[in-house]
Amino acid sequence: MSEKTETKDENTSLIGLRFYKYFSFYPSRIKKLFYYFGAELDYFQYEDKKDKFTTDGFVGGGFAGVEKFLARKFSVNLDLGPYYAYTTKSGTSVGLVDFVMNLSINYYFGGLK
Repeated sequence: MSEKTETKDENTSLIGLRFYKYFSFYPSRIKKLFYYFGAELDYFQYEDKKDKFTTDGFVGGGFAGVEKFLARKFSVNLDLGPYYAYTTKSGTSVGLVDFVMNLSINYYFGGLK
């Protein structure tokens, strides 16, 4: 997973890994609804161009979510979980815990079997 966001005054880059474990409460595939949980670990860089401030650090957390197949190869995911972000700048360390919600639209090349 990677993400890059840039505005006039800010620039943020994020790269990391997500691990998923899927399970289904329904034995039939008619519902096409799957639940999952997992963990994520990311490295980020942040630059504030206006104040000439740059920092980097790590973000990690766990999440639980649901995936709904809308068609054989298309699905929508929604997950939520607590994350911890940590960064240091000029000898000062900052850590923050917050909840993160992710929404994604997926295309599977192999499709649902």
